[in-house]
Amino acid sequence: MTHVTITKKDIMKGIYIDFEGNVDMAPTLLGAYYIERETRHLKLTQYVHETKFRSTVRRYPKCTFLNLNDTFEQLAELAYREGRYFFAWSSREKDAISMLIKNHDLREYVLSHLIDCKKLAKKWKRRYRPNVEIPYITGQGRHRLSEYANLINYSIPTRAVGGNTGENLRYVRGQLQNHSNRYLDITNLAKKRWENVVIHNEHDCKSMREVAKTAILDLNECRLPVAA
Repeated sequence: MTHVTITKKDIMKGIYIDFEGNVDMAPTLLGAYYIERETRHLKLTQYVHETKFRSTVRRYPKCTFLNLNDTFEQLAELAYREGRYFFAWSSREKDAISMLIKNHDLREYVLSHLIDCKKLAKKWKRRYRPNVEIPYITGQGRHRLSEYANLINYSIPTRAVGGNTGENLRYVRGQLQNHSNRYLDITNLAKKRWENVVIHNEHDCKSMREVAKTAILDLNECRLPVAA
């Protein structure tokens, strides 16, 4: 397994990615959050991949419809040009990328620059919060991003709390199917549930970056494995 030393600079300019989807399907949405080199502003783009959800992007300026391969073509170009790593929470993103990116060279590049942010957070917790006990939840595990966000006092809005994202996606998907995939025609409840998914994804990306920043500021640097 290949390891790299992650520094404060790597964390600050990292590309933080988070998929939303149902376990038995390809991901519906990918959030990508990073600081732009030119403007020094943080940018969030939420790439909608699932065709049935295409009409939902019109309501949300941060959302765009793009297939998964083209999404990672864009992000990998940015990562290569500016020497950035991808950061994700756990192995879910690795598994999706491994299975769904068709271009071999692109897939291998992304995987060889993909860091499991949870491993960084766990190293930080062992050193700086060893007495904090995080409860295990069946199906979600123990080291959940939301728990680490709480440890650094990152405030997650009620609508962004996880646990029902899969249910929300199934509900919205059914509504879209019943209304010829027209977002404007689905019920207000379905629109609210889609908004909850989008907000949840946004705060997953943002809180992950904040957890990583806190960890690396305390640890200074950290040797971590890449996904490939």
